[in-house]
Amino acid sequence: MQAEDAKEHKKVNKGDAPTMAETACTALLVEDDYVSGLVMNKLCERRKINLKIATSCKQALDILKDESFDIIFMDIQMPDISGYETTEIIRDMEKEVHRHTPIIATTAFALVGDREKCIDAGMDDYLGKPIDAEKFYAMVDKYIRR
Repeated sequence: MQAEDAKEHKKVNKGDAPTMAETACTALLVEDDYVSGLVMNKLCERRKINLKIATSCKQALDILKDESFDIIFMDIQMPDISGYETTEIIRDMEKEVHRHTPIIATTAFALVGDREKCIDAGMDDYLGKPIDAEKFYAMVDKYIRR
């Protein structure tokens, strides 16, 4: 009887999302575009990256008060606070706890000098949109030690 219950329990849980213990890493995506969020979510699912999405910079800052992540993907053109300014705030928050989370800029409007501007703001690297899967995974592998 117990074996049947255990088997049934296993069937119910088989399709559930991976738990934190099963997840390779955690990521925060700061992104206001729904489609970009879907794309990033799908890329993260393939690598068992536990992704949390903040649709505003204010929401991201609130999340970061209580949670930490292995990597942050930051859209630089957010409606409330720019990704540059948000990164500077995050870096100030991290100084207090002696932490440095890799922050990767994401933008659809890649202009000459944007990468340098991102680095100057405290970001670690830069990805242009649309996000290329190979470049995304290379970036994750570069900054996250598994």
